[in-house]
Amino acid sequence: MMKVTMNLTDADVLAAETIQKAINARSKAQAVSFALATTRYIVNALSDSRKQLYVRSPDGSLEGIVFPQLGAPDQTPGQAAPGRAA
Repeated sequence: MMKVTMNLTDADVLAAETIQKAINARSKAQAVSFALATTRYIVNALSDSRKQLYVRSPDGSLEGIVFPQLGAPDQTPGQAAPGRAA
């Protein structure tokens, strides 16, 4: 295990506290670890440019989640990727 020391902004602390409460973590460090693991999963999943991430609302509508750092998605839901059927 590696020990990491970092300075957090007020917004970072609030984010860690929000995650800590949402996942019932015993510490902010556990919340940050969860956030890193979740982000790693998303980055790996989206490394295939044909994959996109969406959140479905209770009414069934989809909202696309975009990470500008990973590049803009090139499709909308239901639209076929080049060379693929929808």
